[in-house]
Amino acid sequence: MNLYRKSSKWMFSVPEGQRSRWQIILWWELRRIPYNLILGAVGICSIFLFYFFSSHEPIENGEDIGEPIMILIAPVLINACYALGWIVEAYAPEAYLNSFPGDRRQIGPRFLWMGIQFSLAVILLPTIIWGGLWLFRIVGLRH
Repeated sequence: MNLYRKSSKWMFSVPEGQRSRWQIILWWELRRIPYNLILGAVGICSIFLFYFFSSHEPIENGEDIGEPIMILIAPVLINACYALGWIVEAYAPEAYLNSFPGDRRQIGPRFLWMGIQFSLAVILLPTIIWGGLWLFRIVGLRH
């Protein structure tokens, strides 16, 4: 089995049986480092591509293409949202958690997968927009 499959299997696997709140929190916190590594790698690539795509835009003196402080704030916000995953899983009322279809133990992996997708979309959105504008300029659809 290759490294991607092994790490994917570990990332989204849940131990058998009922878990306590502390076990749920531990499950999430053990996955925070790989989560941050994934988003950090994509974020760094996204920043470089963003500045490449936006480097040909005319900018007024004293203005920025993006908000530079967001490069510092984004990781804090992303990790705060990550913490919501285990907060919801560990402390949500039983009636809410039982409304999810299938095995209740799969709520954590589902939330984690949705959180990764959402975070990647947020990180990549400015780059995708500027990449589209750059492509339009290259093919002559935008001056």
